[in-house]
Amino acid sequence: LDPAFSALISIPSVKLSHNIYGDVKTHPKDGSPSLSETKIATIFQGGSPIFSYTAQRFVKSYPKELDLNTGLFNSNGNCGYVLKPELLLKGLDPRSVIKPKVRLGIGIISAQYLPKSAPGKDIVDPYVTVQLFGAPKDELKWKTTVVRDNGFNPVWNQSFDKVLFCPEIAMLRFSVKDYDSSTSNDFIGEFSIPVSSVRQGSFL
Repeated sequence: LDPAFSALISIPSVKLSHNIYGDVKTHPKDGSPSLSETKIATIFQGGSPIFSYTAQRFVKSYPKELDLNTGLFNSNGNCGYVLKPELLLKGLDPRSVIKPKVRLGIGIISAQYLPKSAPGKDIVDPYVTVQLFGAPKDELKWKTTVVRDNGFNPVWNQSFDKVLFCPEIAMLRFSVKDYDSSTSNDFIGEFSIPVSSVRQGSFL
């Protein structure tokens, strides 16, 4: 195999230390620890939280996907089963729907007591991102403006509406980030919910 191509598909190896939580922060997202059965047994006997490492690695690598998964199963009290919508039970293709079914209106009003992204950092400059996932016609990404230096009670009072063709499979995700002009924007919080679980006039 050509070394140039090998570098593109290789998975960097990482080593676990006695500080599992430190490893989560320092290991690259695509790093993979090489663990034999003997090594796993030693880790368990030593009381290291290997499950915490694995779970946090998933959160670090796939934050959006896990947020949506959590939001979906929150709708039934996290019992582990959500019935497919009738559209999918009948084997229909969501992309084949040609008539809109509902108009979804969303307003971002305000927030209170937003934490700093890390201790010692400046006051946050928050903004909200709203995303819709589902059928291709329904997908959307929308952002509010940035409120400067206000994590105590930032006010946006901004809204939008979107026509949905397959609301029964649509997922709605809100995320709040701290805007930074020189580096990547820091994550503050998120909330995901199926559109079918949203009640008219409800506050999320």
